[in-house]
Amino acid sequence: MAVAFLLPSAAVTPVTRVPVTPVTPFSAVDHARADWAPKASLAFASLAGFGAARAQAARAQAARRAASRRREACLGGVLAAAPQVASAKTKQEAVEKLDTYALSSIAPTEEAPSGWQWVVEGLGLTADAYMNNQKFKGGEPTIVRFLCPPFWSVAKPQIDYNGASGTVQINNYAKGDSATVFVDAEFKGNVADMQVKEAKATLFRALTLKGTSSLQGLKVNKVSEVEGLPNYKLVDFEWTLFTGAGFEIDRDGFAMITQISPGGPLQVFWGGVVSTRYREMKDTLLDVVKSFRAAKVPEGIKIELKKEFKDFDVQFREER
Repeated sequence: MAVAFLLPSAAVTPVTRVPVTPVTPFSAVDHARADWAPKASLAFASLAGFGAARAQAARAQAARRAASRRREACLGGVLAAAPQVASAKTKQEAVEKLDTYALSSIAPTEEAPSGWQWVVEGLGLTADAYMNNQKFKGGEPTIVRFLCPPFWSVAKPQIDYNGASGTVQINNYAKGDSATVFVDAEFKGNVADMQVKEAKATLFRALTLKGTSSLQGLKVNKVSEVEGLPNYKLVDFEWTLFTGAGFEIDRDGFAMITQISPGGPLQVFWGGVVSTRYREMKDTLLDVVKSFRAAKVPEGIKIELKKEFKDFDVQFREER
C-alpha cells in the first residue's frame, strides 16, 4: 500500500551575496615598491632636515653679518659702509697716529663730515718690491692723510718678504669713483713753479702706470694756488679712457700736488669720476682731494718696517 503525505513548508531566509573583488597577483614590481617606500620616506626626511639646517645656518650667518655692519657702519645715525678699520680713523685717532711720527703739523683740525673718516697711511716705510713699478718709488718715508667718504673702500700697499707694491687709494667701485696717491719720481723742479705744462706731464705719468694705450686724451683746465698752503697746487683736469670693450669713457677730476723735499719727487693725490656724474660729485670730489696732506717722517723717528716672510698657504688663509 502506498502512503502519500505533505511536508510542512519551511521558511527560507534569503542570502545576501557580497561582491568579491578579484585579487590581482602581487608582482615583483609591487614588492620593490613596498620595499622602497619606507626607505624613500627616510631619505626625504633626511633631505628636509639637511635643508632646514642649511637654511638656519644661512639665517644665522646673515644675522651676524648684519650685526657686524651695524657695529662698523653706524656713523652719525646713518648706516654707511665704513673703510677698513686699520685705515679709517676718527679725527682723534688720526691725530694720535700722526703724533707717533711727530707729524702734528699735518694733523686734521676739523671733524670729518657725518659718515666720513680719516685715512692715515705711510709710503716708503718699507723697501719697494724688486718687481715693483719704478714709478711707485717714493724714495723717502712719507705719511699721507685725507678724507674718505661713506661707501668708499680703502686699499693699501701690499707688503710681503719681497717688499712693498701698490699705493694708497680709495674707491667706490659701484659708481666708478676713485682717488689715488701717486709719487712722481721723474719730476724735475719745484712745485711752486708748476704750470699747466708740468702738471699735465705729471698727471700723464699718473694715469699711464699700466700703459699708455688706454689714455685717449688729457686736458689740464687750471692749476691753482691753495689758500694757506704755499707748497700745494690744485689741478682741475679731464681725460678720456679707451676700454677693452671698445668704447670711450670721459672722466673729470682734481689733483692736489705737493713736494715734501725741495727738488724731490712730487706727492700727488688725484681723483676722478665719470663725466656724467661730475656735476653731482664735484663738491664731494673737491672735499676729498683738498683734504690731502703729506709730510716726510722726521729723522730720528723709529719706523716699524712691516717686512716679513709668510708661507703662501698661511697668507692665503689670512687674506680669505
